[in-house]
Amino acid sequence: MSQREDAIKFETGRIKALQEERLHIQKKTFTKWMNSFLQKARMEVEDLFTDLADGKKLLKLLEIISGEKLGKPNHGKMRVHKIENVNKSLAFLHTKVRLESIGAEDIVDGNPRLILGLIWTIILRFQIQEIEIDVNEDDESSEKKSAKDALLLWCQRKTAGYPGVNIQDFHIVGQMIDADKLKNNYELFTTNLLQWIQMKIKELDNRNFPNSLEGIQKELLKFKEYRTIEKPPKYKERSEIEALLFSIQTKMKALGQPLYVPPEGQLVHDIEKAWDELEKAEHRREVALREELLRQEN
Repeated sequence: MSQREDAIKFETGRIKALQEERLHIQKKTFTKWMNSFLQKARMEVEDLFTDLADGKKLLKLLEIISGEKLGKPNHGKMRVHKIENVNKSLAFLHTKVRLESIGAEDIVDGNPRLILGLIWTIILRFQIQEIEIDVNEDDESSEKKSAKDALLLWCQRKTAGYPGVNIQDFHIVGQMIDADKLKNNYELFTTNLLQWIQMKIKELDNRNFPNSLEGIQKELLKFKEYRTIEKPPKYKERSEIEALLFSIQTKMKALGQPLYVPPEGQLVHDIEKAWDELEKAEHRREVALREELLRQEN
């Protein structure tokens, strides 16, 4: 195996490992988000890619976050029963959002990327909605209120009769400060990553190659080190930034605050676009180095 083939094989394996790590981060984050709602129904998701297969937990999640009744699930164990339950969830979602390229079979069969895509779609649609909960879970006819109002009412009831205790609102200053710190971190990490990408694109597009065979071989070695040592941690940073933004949005919702809007040019889409430009510059660099090596060898 040539040095170039060995480098490509190593890089391919490393990128695959990073992609799997990114998938794991998303899976862990989305599982935590789902369980924050499902715990109300005494349900829990342990493995996001298998626990949604029968459609029951997905139906319950949608009922909780939408406040609507979707009907009782089919408790049969056969594949057709599972597909029936998942189809019921998808049919409901089709009335709320546009779903593409996903069917009940994808969820039943545990397709990781499509399941993550589905949960992300649900988050985008319902995370900004007011979630209703029963003030008294033991009374089916009890009044329903937003989570924030219900918690406030519960606290008022529990502290009724205590001299000098009159709860009118929650003091969330400390939590807001924490949220602001996360926002600052997001903007700092995003700025640093985008600056590194722009700097690296400029370096990769530099064509002032040394006019010697030894010099061009050193440039090829530097390029290999960039791909195998310098670039992988930046790919991981990109995944962590996406997870951080999700955490911020979850916290803002919990505080009853408007969702965070990153500064212009610092959206996840902007990072994806910049990364794509980096990949293109990387390809151009490789082609240019190979051509220069051939020229100097001949």
